[in-house]
Amino acid sequence: MSSPFARSLTFAYVANYLYDQDAPLAERKAQALTLDRNLLRELLGQAELRELIDQEALEDVEAELAGTADDWKARSADELEDLLRRVGDLSEDEIRERTTEEPAGWCATLEKERRVVRIRLAGQTRTIAATDAARYRDALGVVPPSGLPARFLEPVDAPLEDLLRRYARTHGPFLTEAPASRFGLLPSQFEPVLSHLESEGRLVRGEIRPHGVRPEWCDPDVLRRLKRRTLAKLRKEVAPVESSVLGRFLPEWHGMESEVQRPGSTAKLEEALVQLEGLPLPWSSLLEVILPARVSGFRPEMLDLLSAQGSLVWIGVGALGVSDGRVALYRRDRAPKLLPVPDAYVPQSGLEEKILAHLRDRGASFTLELAPKDTSVRDLESVLQDLTWAGQITNDTFAPLRGLGIKPRRRHRPGGVKVGGGRWSLVETLIDRDVSETERAHARVTTLLERYGIVSRAAALAEDLPGGYKLLYPVLREMEERGRLRRGHFVEGLPGSQFALPGAVERLRLVRDRLEREHETTEESTKAYLAVDPANPYGSLLPWPKLETGRKARPRRVPGAWVVLYRGRLVLYLERGGRTLLTLGELDELDGASGTDVARTAFRALTTLPRGRPRRLRIETIDGAPVTESPYEALLRELGFFRDVTSMVFAWTPSP
Repeated sequence: MSSPFARSLTFAYVANYLYDQDAPLAERKAQALTLDRNLLRELLGQAELRELIDQEALEDVEAELAGTADDWKARSADELEDLLRRVGDLSEDEIRERTTEEPAGWCATLEKERRVVRIRLAGQTRTIAATDAARYRDALGVVPPSGLPARFLEPVDAPLEDLLRRYARTHGPFLTEAPASRFGLLPSQFEPVLSHLESEGRLVRGEIRPHGVRPEWCDPDVLRRLKRRTLAKLRKEVAPVESSVLGRFLPEWHGMESEVQRPGSTAKLEEALVQLEGLPLPWSSLLEVILPARVSGFRPEMLDLLSAQGSLVWIGVGALGVSDGRVALYRRDRAPKLLPVPDAYVPQSGLEEKILAHLRDRGASFTLELAPKDTSVRDLESVLQDLTWAGQITNDTFAPLRGLGIKPRRRHRPGGVKVGGGRWSLVETLIDRDVSETERAHARVTTLLERYGIVSRAAALAEDLPGGYKLLYPVLREMEERGRLRRGHFVEGLPGSQFALPGAVERLRLVRDRLEREHETTEESTKAYLAVDPANPYGSLLPWPKLETGRKARPRRVPGAWVVLYRGRLVLYLERGGRTLLTLGELDELDGASGTDVARTAFRALTTLPRGRPRRLRIETIDGAPVTESPYEALLRELGFFRDVTSMVFAWTPSP
């Protein structure tokens, strides 16, 4: 039995490394590359190196070794001679690849000065440094040209070994056939020499090249260089991404980009609703913008179908005027864990008390069964809406929500009431009071992970969850210890510790890499989103950008407000109603793009927003100043805005 001291060491080791295989790919590769190569071979086998070495790093190193990389090309006759000494024989085309200008004149000068000579090798005319003439003669039987100084023709010890070592130093991992073909000999003539070099530690052999099928030979210094280059790249990958990357990641995570948008079906709608579950959103925004952006061909009837199947429930979370309100959607089987136990509700009127008592005694009921006979339609509608937005009652259809803001034409008795279809029921019947706080915290953590992929204190604060981050943290920590989550610093600007699904970390970094490599047009990089949409990280996960001092208007996540992002950076904020517009960040110069181009596409995005009635966008101020005095007035005119006294107006053409 191990001693207490040894047991503590074992426990610490297990705690640190038991779930190491659940780390994101970049972290696992970086850690493996720091191991001793012989130890790595014992633990994992040679094939593991194929998975560790980065293909791009290999290509870069090979170009540098061969002298074809831009910064490694010869720029003069002297540098060309040094290149030939370093890499060996080259044909005319190969020399041309390795020089910054036409090398014919340099070659002629060097040949005239007897610093380089031409030879015939493997059926080709090649140029070598004059100092290599004896080496090629003794190793390959190449006859040097006459007239060379005697010092260049003295016998060389182990000439074939010299040529192979130089070949290995100037190439990446190679098969035996490669130098054999290069020097015009049989592979069998090279195997003994290569094996001897390996035994002396001057060559290594293993499965190194990505996508290779057989073990290769490699110079030890070249292999170390490959590992260093790959490790440097991996360390860059594991570095936290800029906060703007989150502005591109979240829309893709929610399936809002055209190439990944879900085709219209109730099954795909359910997938989208999983990421929106429990989040109070304006009903009008949900119906007209948020769901259509996630599910192509979305129709309101698709919600009714899910509701009729019993898989979806909705709960009101506060009115927004007389014709809108915030609604939270839940899967019925998840609602008991996600819904908090409410405080006791005090009815605001006798009619409210009667309706609640009826539902408590009789259960789910149709509208006709709820009100006394002398109740007017208007009174009944008003009370049902008040109870709905107070989160006390819900309906098994979405008809009451679709009827918001529609006033009855005349008063009549309940026998003719048309207020809402389906049956009303108490929200409290969905709540399971036996669910523990730990179960509720776990359900909320799962919901946040499905919504954002990465969870931090900011997410809990933004959604104002009961108990806050303090209740969620133990669950997140436990999930991390079990290997289901990764903890780290993945996104700059997110405060505190960050927990993420391993797949989310990989996708986040893929978005970062794509932004660095791809050259999108400015228009493709510019997107508009509702400010309240969870795909917009600003004002929730990320703070709003700092504004210039003196500006009175401030961006807020309120219904009807829009944000415009350029490459994930917030550049425009349009206040609800459109009268106030704020520019955020520098439009003058972003990522090398013309400031005018960024501003044009950002303002153009405002002209494509979905609009109801009236179909006009009226902007009165930009950054607190009258729009008619703004430097963007000419640009607005170019985009189709016209001046109306003190404002600029864009009128949408009605659809045919």
